[in-house]
Amino acid sequence: MKEGWKYLKLVEVGKTQTGMTPTKSNSSFYGDFMPFIRPAELNIDGNGSIKYDSEIKLSEAGVAQSRLINENSVLMCCIGSIGKTAYTSRNITCNQQINAITPYKEHNPRFIYYALISPQFQEQVIKIANSARATLAIISKGKWENVSIPVPPLPEQQRIVEYLDTQFAKIDALKANAAQQLQAAKDLFQSALKDLMTPKDGWEEKRINELGETKIGPFGSLLHKSDYIKNGIPLINPMHIKNSEIVADYNYSITKTKAEELNNYSLKTN
Repeated sequence: MKEGWKYLKLVEVGKTQTGMTPTKSNSSFYGDFMPFIRPAELNIDGNGSIKYDSEIKLSEAGVAQSRLINENSVLMCCIGSIGKTAYTSRNITCNQQINAITPYKEHNPRFIYYALISPQFQEQVIKIANSARATLAIISKGKWENVSIPVPPLPEQQRIVEYLDTQFAKIDALKANAAQQLQAAKDLFQSALKDLMTPKDGWEEKRINELGETKIGPFGSLLHKSDYIKNGIPLINPMHIKNSEIVADYNYSITKTKAEELNNYSLKTN
């Protein structure tokens, strides 16, 4: 431990809270006054940002029934997607899957955010969550707020934050440039594809079933739980098609007998 640093529990670093969902049976609690954040709206860009234009928002009455999380707080998912973390730059509310800490004035909120996304802290909370005897990974607020982090004096916190913020800004710039280059490559490919596939002299138009044998995938009603096995014949659905490639899941496969039965279904043509 460096000189001047000390280990502090989260509960010693700031005010800790767990989100709360107002009863959905009272429509007056829901409106457009304040974002109601759920895990899916945390860390949407990999840099701790929050989707404030959330699908659900609360009215002023709803905020009174929930728990207000002040700006400059750090949020972490503690049920399900354990460790998913974000930093809020405005007041929000959230559901009970999320714990929040609002650092006291002697601590830099951004430093606390970086401490919570550090590998050391993430490993601790995931280990605690996985040790719970539950079907869904969970770490209670009581256990979460008692996890310790190393904390330096405030000037050192600020220096660390300035450095890490600069590095993340560079990463964001690299991401944006890479995304632009990828889009340019995609546009070039589509332009070439359009040009090359535009009908020319000597071309003819044919139906798909004139080009080869066509089949239609089986309806769900034709498959039963007993038809599924591991390491059988892969059953492909849209989620297995990624970047124009088929990524087979051998945990999602069927018996040879069932595959032969389904092979009799042909694509209908008009």
